[in-house]
Amino acid sequence: MAAGPAGPGATQPLQADDRPSPDEPAGHGVGALRSRSILLLVYWGGAIALIPWIALLYRTQPANAAVYHLAVLRVGASTFMVIGMVATAYWCSRNSHLVVPAATFTATVAFMGAWFGIVTTSGARFMLALAFGLGLHLPVVVVCIWTVRRQRWRLGMVGGSPTHVPVFLTIGAVAFVPLIILAALGAPSSHAAHHLGLMWTGLDVFELFGMALTGWCLWRRLPSLAVAAALTGSLMLCDAWYDVVTTAGRAEGMSLTMAGLEIPLAVLSFAVARAEVLRWPDRSPSASLAAP
Repeated sequence: MAAGPAGPGATQPLQADDRPSPDEPAGHGVGALRSRSILLLVYWGGAIALIPWIALLYRTQPANAAVYHLAVLRVGASTFMVIGMVATAYWCSRNSHLVVPAATFTATVAFMGAWFGIVTTSGARFMLALAFGLGLHLPVVVVCIWTVRRQRWRLGMVGGSPTHVPVFLTIGAVAFVPLIILAALGAPSSHAAHHLGLMWTGLDVFELFGMALTGWCLWRRLPSLAVAAALTGSLMLCDAWYDVVTTAGRAEGMSLTMAGLEIPLAVLSFAVARAEVLRWPDRSPSASLAAP
């Protein structure tokens, strides 16, 4: 990228010493290196462990089954999405790097809401779910991904977060409130879900990709670690939520056991994402003007 004209407002390329080398540990000393090794074991070990689980799930999961507590499921998923949109709008308006994990969480939750609705329905319900996914969820996913990319560019040049994103996400969050109320009042207690093997197997494949990518970014000390870790944490939360809420009877025990593994990993992943973005240099215009 060509450099712009000199001056306080000019774009400045990221210097080589601003980014850690691939072999640099997250911090200094033996303790930091040990923590990094443990994280690599957690993410890459978890990704490897998911491979036989995915194969077993694909072979044993019934194609069609009843999904319970549909109102709770939809209300919770939409509420998480609204919370993510508000958090993304807030951090974007503050011109903070924390917008990266917030926007990643929002995009992931929105995508998983569309994924669950589209894959598990058929007939007229499929067309309705497709309309909701393309009309409501897809724009949120696109805006959040674009916001993450825009914020990542700030690592290499002076610039700010897009000013119109907070307005769009705030309007979207407000628009989702009546939909949440309608879901709470009008959703049936249960209904038959289709293609459950594809639904759950696909979600676990997404988790495998997220964990492997997080381990790779951690090993290579890439700034994209924040996105990968936030993606993994969001997928873990979605998996725990959908699994626990939609089951009943004897399957609840297994769902709670899996959630007991997924939720701590989600918390760890968000902590890793937050620690990574706090390491990023401040490339805001005010910081550039204040620099010697």
